[in-house]
Amino acid sequence: MLPSLYIFAFFNALSYGIRSVMAGHQPQLQHVFTTSLLVDFSKQFFIRTPRHTRVNLTIVGGNWTTPDGALIAQVVPGLGAEWGTIDEFGVLSLDAYYNVQFVKDRKYAYVRLTGFGVSGKFNDGRTVLETDSEHYSFLNDVTFIAPGKFSGNVIVAPQWAAVDALGASFGTPKGERA
Repeated sequence: MLPSLYIFAFFNALSYGIRSVMAGHQPQLQHVFTTSLLVDFSKQFFIRTPRHTRVNLTIVGGNWTTPDGALIAQVVPGLGAEWGTIDEFGVLSLDAYYNVQFVKDRKYAYVRLTGFGVSGKFNDGRTVLETDSEHYSFLNDVTFIAPGKFSGNVIVAPQWAAVDALGASFGTPKGERA
């Protein structure tokens, strides 16, 4: 199973690169925000199945900050968890869900993180979200690249996105460029 996932990921990335070059440009990535997730290892559990080990790790808090450290959103405590799997080679398939509340307008977002990594060490994730926030509605259309690392019981993941996909930033409403 593992080799087929890597082959799929390779061809998916290659296809994206070819489409970008054929369109006449290469995507430029921008560090949009950083996610810090606080996890509770005392509430984790594992279910060993014939195919893999199912992992549950409770997300108990955290925040999002801009690259310069300004607070954007707080993770809603107690509503998030990692529901991924670990295969026979030790590869973690991420499948985390949590909610944040934006500081600026107090609206909420549902956040999903998927990807691959090594449990307790690092991950290469993709973040998508849904929100009814008018100010942050541009985030509904963006897939973020999220290379994360564990530091104790905190997962820190800078969130990167293609500049062309953003259309706005945390300081400007949709339709206005920063």
